[in-house]
Amino acid sequence: MNTSMRVSILGLIFAALLGVLLLRLWSMQVNEATAYEERALQNQIRIVHTPAPRGDIYDAKGVKLAGTGSALAAVVDLALIDGSDVDPLAHNLAAFLGEKTADVLKALENPPPDKQVTVATQLTDYQATFLVEHRERFPGVTIIPQPVRIYPQGEVAAHVVGYIGRPDEDDLLRANVKGTSFVGKAGVERSYDDVLLGTEGLISYQVDAKRKVLALDSEIAPSAGGSIILTIDSEVQRQFQESLREGLEQSRILEMNERASALAAKSVSERLREAQDEAEREAREAAEDPDAAATTDAGTDATAPGTDDDDVLPGDSGDAVTIDPAEVLASLYPGLPIDSNGVCEPIQRVTVPLGGDAALSGREPRFLRYEAVVEGDDGALVATVSIGGVKEPVEVNDQFGATLQVLDISEDEIIVYHRDKWCPVRSVGVILDPNDGSVIAMA
Repeated sequence: MNTSMRVSILGLIFAALLGVLLLRLWSMQVNEATAYEERALQNQIRIVHTPAPRGDIYDAKGVKLAGTGSALAAVVDLALIDGSDVDPLAHNLAAFLGEKTADVLKALENPPPDKQVTVATQLTDYQATFLVEHRERFPGVTIIPQPVRIYPQGEVAAHVVGYIGRPDEDDLLRANVKGTSFVGKAGVERSYDDVLLGTEGLISYQVDAKRKVLALDSEIAPSAGGSIILTIDSEVQRQFQESLREGLEQSRILEMNERASALAAKSVSERLREAQDEAEREAREAAEDPDAAATTDAGTDATAPGTDDDDVLPGDSGDAVTIDPAEVLASLYPGLPIDSNGVCEPIQRVTVPLGGDAALSGREPRFLRYEAVVEGDDGALVATVSIGGVKEPVEVNDQFGATLQVLDISEDEIIVYHRDKWCPVRSVGVILDPNDGSVIAMA
C-alpha cells in the first residue's frame, strides 16, 4: 500500500468522524434544542411553595368564628446556598434574631426533605425588610407570608368549631396534605377540612450556576379554602355558655359546701378508721366461709414488718388487712381541674418545661415530667416524658397516659391536652331552632 492510498484512507476516516460530529451537532441544535432549553431553564429556576390560608367559618348571621391572619416568616432554602455558607449564615441569623447560634445551626444541618427551614415566624416589618435588603449577608433567606388561624369570638362555640394542628400519618395519605400543612383536628375544622383547605402558591426565582438568587421570575398567589356558614347563632351560643358557666359555678359552690360539711362532721382519721373496721369485718366473714378460706395463702405465721398488731385478724395466717387511703378519701379529694371562676374544666392545656414537671388534676394525684427531647429520623421532635417514673417517647398528636394528648413539642417545653374524666360535668345540652330543628347552640 503506497503512501497516497494511506493518506486517502486516513482522510476518509477523519471525514466520517467529522460527519458524525456534525450530524450530532445538528441533532442537538435542531431536534433536541427544546429539551436542552427546558433543562437549562430548570437549572436556572428555583420553586418555593407558599402556604394557603384556610377558609373562614361564620355563624348563621355572618359573624366570623374562625378566620386567617397573616404573619411573615423567614425561610432558608438550602438548595440556594453552598455548604460553606451555612456556618456564617447561622451566625448572622442568630445575631439578628436574638437566637442561639447552635440552635440555628442545628436546624440548618437537619433540614426537611424539601430543604426549606423556617428559622423565624412573626417577623416585624422592619426585620423582614432588613433581611430582604441584605441578601449578601443572608443568602438563601426568603420572606414568606404565613397564614395564622385566628378565632375572633374566643371561646364562643370553640367546642363546635374545633382547632387545627400538624397532620398525622392518616392525614398525610391525602393528596392535598403535606408534612408542613395544618389540618383540622376536631370539630368543624376537621369535619370540613377538605373544604377549608386552600391551594398552595408558587414563587419562582432565577438563580445562577451557584444557585444564588438573581431575581424573582414569577409568582402564583395561593388561593384560600372555601368558607362555611353554620346554623349556630353566636350570640345565642354566648348566652348559653354563660348560663352553663353560671350553673356550674353554683353547682360547684354546692359541691364544696357538701364537702365542707362532710369534713366538718367526720375527720379524715375517722373515715379511715371506719374503712379499716369495714375491711376487717369483711375479712372475718370471708375467713368463716370455707370456700374463701381455701383460697387464703398459708405458711405465714408472723406479722408483716411495719404492720400494726391491731390490723391482724385473730387466728388468721398473719396477713394484714389493709385499705387504700386514696380510694377511701376519693369523694373528698379536692384535686379537680377548677378555673379561676370555680368551674370544672374537663379539658385542660398543660405546659411542662424541659426538665420540669406539672401536676395533673384528678382523683389520684399524678405528675407529668418532660425528661428529654431528640430529633427523629423524619426531622420531627420526639419527647421523652414520664408519669409515675414510667418513661415513654411521644410525638405531636400522640395520646398517652390514658388522658393526655400531645399538642406541641419544642426544645424548651411540651404542651399537652389533659382530659379529666373526674370533672363533674356530666350533661350535654343543645338549643334547637324551632323552625327547622337546626342546632343553634351546644353545650
